[in-house]
Amino acid sequence: MRTRTRPRRGLLAPLALLVAGLATVLGSFSIATADPVGSIISYEQTADAALPPAATFSGSAGGDGWTLAFDSKNVYNVFHHLNNLVVSCHNKSTAVACSTNGYVAGKKTVLDGSTNFSVSMGPSMYVDPATNHLFVWATKPYSTVGTAGVVEIDLNSTLANPFVAFHPLSRDGEAQCYTGVCTANMGLTTNATLIGTKWYAYNFVSGVASPALPDSRNKLLCFDTSTKAACSGQPFDVTTAGNVQLRTGWSPTTVLAGVGTKVIIPIYGTTGTGTIGEMACVDVSSTPTNCTGWPITPATVTGAGSYDITPFPRLDSTGTPIGVCFPNIPNVCVDFSGTTQSIT
Repeated sequence: MRTRTRPRRGLLAPLALLVAGLATVLGSFSIATADPVGSIISYEQTADAALPPAATFSGSAGGDGWTLAFDSKNVYNVFHHLNNLVVSCHNKSTAVACSTNGYVAGKKTVLDGSTNFSVSMGPSMYVDPATNHLFVWATKPYSTVGTAGVVEIDLNSTLANPFVAFHPLSRDGEAQCYTGVCTANMGLTTNATLIGTKWYAYNFVSGVASPALPDSRNKLLCFDTSTKAACSGQPFDVTTAGNVQLRTGWSPTTVLAGVGTKVIIPIYGTTGTGTIGEMACVDVSSTPTNCTGWPITPATVTGAGSYDITPFPRLDSTGTPIGVCFPNIPNVCVDFSGTTQSIT
């Protein structure tokens, strides 16, 4: 069972804790070819674990970021709360902020021309070991709303702005930001989960009742890390039991989970209080489709804090996922058909 410790705002948590948590989920690493910044490490599900350095890392007073990406030399962090996408770089061994390759006080601001990007509370990141490019989920402002997608950043670049491309995954104007203003607040695209080479996130838009609308709101977005483009056929429908997404705060950006070939998505209730009305599931083993028996409403799934906890997999004795558990409901899991399983 994976647990998550929330870092203090304005600070990166001690790297030892974060790397240990990352190693628990992602496993071992292999080193690719070297570059001026540091060779890239890709993570696989094996039994080995990376040893954490013994340094304490502090972030910038200008923002905070709750996710990390690594190469063999540096640790990268993307801030939110800054109304733009800022990449922070620190040396893993010394915790010293990067000062070469165009970094100023360890930071670079990534812009599309003169346009800022809005990122969520914990924007998911992926480093491509072949190109040393960093990919970050973000929202590009489009009037008061935005366009959800993935920003591509060149970690080899010596430029102050290492922007490579923006890969749109929603239609223009169909992504939402906190308080409804993408030019000044966080985006509400959820955290992403990588299944195979496909990287999935949910385009959370408050107040949209029908998931069958012919657009990208409240749909599952998909970026193919092998082709560096939108997955064929995306965005994908997410079947619900009729609840209307009503949550404009940051909480929806942290709770999507990938379990086996299933993507588990919380659907928020109609009160706007942040409680979960149901759980949806999309099977991505072939053409993404709604999981049989879902959506579900596990007993007592709603309640204070329930919207801020990520579901986790239930495994059999061989480590194969056989269901999903909800950490806010003690000893309650469901199998992949949505049937409640008693856990003792």
